[in-house]
Amino acid sequence: MHRLTVNMSEETFRQTLDFVQNIGNEPLFISGGEPTEHPQFFEFMDILLKQKFFVLVMPNGSWIDDETFRKKVFSLLQTNENVSFQITNDKRYYPKQIPKINHEKICYESQLRLISPFGRAITNNLPITTQFPFCFNLRSTINAFKNLQAAITYLRSSSKFCTPSINFDGSISAGESNQCYKIGNVSQSFEAITNQILNMHCNRCGLELNLNDSHKKTINIK
Repeated sequence: MHRLTVNMSEETFRQTLDFVQNIGNEPLFISGGEPTEHPQFFEFMDILLKQKFFVLVMPNGSWIDDETFRKKVFSLLQTNENVSFQITNDKRYYPKQIPKINHEKICYESQLRLISPFGRAITNNLPITTQFPFCFNLRSTINAFKNLQAAITYLRSSSKFCTPSINFDGSISAGESNQCYKIGNVSQSFEAITNQILNMHCNRCGLELNLNDSHKKTINIK
């Protein structure tokens, strides 16, 4: 996952792509804030698609009322088979409901199923539906392999869910929220990031309490 906000510089964007490519071209989930608000959104998308990334953009649909912008999105989708949009319009997060567009490459998520204890989930008093930390698969696999690339290759081959996310400043969160523990930066070596994961102690989400003893052991919790 990659968070594209209005604050991300082109330099950080290109560093992020280099970082991801050095691990292995993963499908990129582009979220925000609202990614479409970045002044270089279409320029960045062009760079991604020329480098053969598969891209899922996850906006909230606020741009749909803008006819000019909407036409540019449709053109992007029509001319590039490796990009699609998933509009998240869960009214618990976004009170303004947006009209749905019938397009084969635009889908809608009207009710998020996995709600973690961060951000608006807390301020809006939403029921938390995630049982375990989003960072668990990454941490446990790193603990086994002691190597970031090997761990991610294993997770990919096993179709395991893994949600480290890159923030607008190039920092990397262990889980899907930018409030999760920072395990490094895209400018750092894989070895340095591996060591920071091996030594991390967090539980900001509180979900480590739901792990059994054998699971705790795999992420160095006594």
